[in-house]
Amino acid sequence: MKNCIDCPICGASGTAEPRISFQRQNVESIACDVKVHAHECKECGCTFAGEDDSRLNKREMVCLKKRAFNLLSGKRVREIRNVLGLTIENANKVFGGGPVAFSKYENDDICQSELMDKLIIGAEKFPEFYDYLLDRAGMSVARKDVSVTKSETRPVVFVMEASDDVYDPKLYRRVPEGVKRVG
Repeated sequence: MKNCIDCPICGASGTAEPRISFQRQNVESIACDVKVHAHECKECGCTFAGEDDSRLNKREMVCLKKRAFNLLSGKRVREIRNVLGLTIENANKVFGGGPVAFSKYENDDICQSELMDKLIIGAEKFPEFYDYLLDRAGMSVARKDVSVTKSETRPVVFVMEASDDVYDPKLYRRVPEGVKRVG
């Protein structure tokens, strides 16, 4: 039995198996089905969320909020940090946010502020601005040379079910009105 745990309700040992269901959640203009992690006991039939389940459920909601508030996904924050050649500790020195902030942004434990999001994007898009931020932090870091394949340069967008908002799924960004829908 994989990932089975003890049931806290009936006390049966190793009988609660992991279950994933989907629940409709609304944040701002975004409505989508979010994964809900839990365990179900084979003995008594109860369903409960353990500590690990609760952490995963929180991360699912943070991802939804990042999309709703038009913020970079945790995966995209990590990609940009790596392209900029920064460790998590150095990213905290360059951008601020606290000693473990970038780890939390990247793991979708918390949403970064809109200002932090703009700083990260600005550093990626404008090398002179990034150099300025490095100088202010008293650092010098070499950017990594990352090649982009042709398929990555062509944006793929889709329309969310609950609204007419158009999103780029790679960046979790709203696409301006009038942009052609691709794919």
